[in-house]
Amino acid sequence: MTSSLRRMLDLFGVSSANLSRDALWSVLRRLAKREAALLLPLRFFIGLGWLRAGLDKPLGDLLSAVWLRDFFETQLSSGEVVFPLYRWLIEAAFLPYAPLFSVMVVAAELLIGLMILLGAFSQLALLWGLGLNLLFVWAGVPNPSAFYLVIQAVLFTGNVGALFGLDYLLSKRVPYSLLCAQPSALPQTYQQSRLTLLTLSAFCCVLSLSSLPFVRDFSPHSVEDPAMILVVTGLMMGTSFFVAYLRLPVLQHADEKAGASQKAQKSGRQEIRPEATTLY
Repeated sequence: MTSSLRRMLDLFGVSSANLSRDALWSVLRRLAKREAALLLPLRFFIGLGWLRAGLDKPLGDLLSAVWLRDFFETQLSSGEVVFPLYRWLIEAAFLPYAPLFSVMVVAAELLIGLMILLGAFSQLALLWGLGLNLLFVWAGVPNPSAFYLVIQAVLFTGNVGALFGLDYLLSKRVPYSLLCAQPSALPQTYQQSRLTLLTLSAFCCVLSLSSLPFVRDFSPHSVEDPAMILVVTGLMMGTSFFVAYLRLPVLQHADEKAGASQKAQKSGRQEIRPEATTLY
């Protein structure tokens, strides 16, 4: 096997040390045992969704920001912006500086899509995506942002960027769960991961409760009410982050146990190797 192929496999989290004697199917089965493997299709779905959103914008109107002005003016005139603070923000900042925000939104959508697809600083990209989706929901457009909010929260807690992603390599130099997906609950990332998840859970709960006074439709069919959407999705995201916070000690214990087992196996092979050489 060439060295370039080995480096590529290591880059995506596949150990190339034993690949020469393992079939490809065995490698895939080992990867499938990781919890994040079940979330991998969702990562590709969200990444492609952000890329499509960025490429869908009319490039000819990017600097003139016609599409962004029309969007905000339509939402304001139709009364869809129910949050007073966000209405003020649109009138005071987004509309006067529409060309700047037009370029920023398109560039953000394209970068978020690429970062999530490649698994490069995927945690930062997911948080960036959560913030952008919140802006869309506050503007009165809950679809499809509501689905993106929940999916991205789950992807963030699953550290899915470390599986078949560049974060597997980047995490060795950037051990911060706010930036890169961490392949394991290492001691140097454990405490800041707990703080990150607890802070995000608290923020989502505050977001949900603060949206409650602006709900206009409490019926079970209120899927178009942005305030109700934020109440529900805020609780869902907060619960997801809190469950991930509670699971961190379990994951750390499992990683420590796996590390001890690997060390024992390596030491066992090292002890057997001299005996094997004497037989020949």
